[in-house]
Amino acid sequence: MELRELQFFVVSVDAGSLSRAAQILYTTQPHVSKTIKKLERTLGYQLLERSKKGVELTKEGEKVYDQARKMLSSMEEIQRIHTETQESTIRIASMPSSLLSEEFATFLAEHPELRAVYYEEALEKIIHHICHRQVEVGFVFISKMQRQAFERMIQKRKMTFTPLKEKDMALYVGPNHPYYEKEYVTKEELRNLRYVQHEEDQISLLHTSGHLQEDLIDGRDFQQIVTVNSSSLMQELLRETDLANLSCDLQKEKERDSRIRTIPIRKSHAKVCFGYLHRQDCQLRSYTETYLKRLQEKLK
Repeated sequence: MELRELQFFVVSVDAGSLSRAAQILYTTQPHVSKTIKKLERTLGYQLLERSKKGVELTKEGEKVYDQARKMLSSMEEIQRIHTETQESTIRIASMPSSLLSEEFATFLAEHPELRAVYYEEALEKIIHHICHRQVEVGFVFISKMQRQAFERMIQKRKMTFTPLKEKDMALYVGPNHPYYEKEYVTKEELRNLRYVQHEEDQISLLHTSGHLQEDLIDGRDFQQIVTVNSSSLMQELLRETDLANLSCDLQKEKERDSRIRTIPIRKSHAKVCFGYLHRQDCQLRSYTETYLKRLQEKLK
């Protein structure tokens, strides 16, 4: 039995399917399946029930999963002991946000003694990083309609969500967009626009555009032309094309570029809650707590 086999098994359970696990592990689904079957042969019993909907743990698999996660977490802690006893470290993951990236850069400039890890990811990957103790906290945006399903999911993974701010959805456009001079837009005017959106998660209940389609846009009218996982590319596309973006932002204006306008959506009840995730059994480091307090003050 190898640690890699345990890792493939745990990631498959967390992801809910072998195909999603393959994407997270940057490999192929057949390779994930083969590796887990090898582990099952070594142990002498089945760990996963496989179906078209995904994977579920067997009774034996539940016991192995708990122990495997403990083993992997211990190995990660052992590997980090040397660097983290030598120097202070802050480890954060976040959904794309210009405000958060700017605040993090300012914080590091004020604390040059810090080592830092900062992932800009989609929700599913942020949860994965927290589960495996690769980061201490993860900043996420969750719509009100998604909140209940989101809470159930993180409860299973023994995580806590702390809300920090609630914001309205808005339309973001650049100077080449026909709505650029509008003071507000209606939900009807959102139809048939061409959009650039950030990379979405594969968890259907937490899929942001699913919320948009239900509350703002009929799915048949939603034309997501470009998908990105980069805030800078998002800014560039809004500046130079006629693409629009539906999202929330913690800033009243896109301060990085005054040419990008924030246009309110009239009579929309679509709101997004911003906050952070962390493991219930994780005691946050002092620098992380300092950063969180700083961010809370910024959001007041």
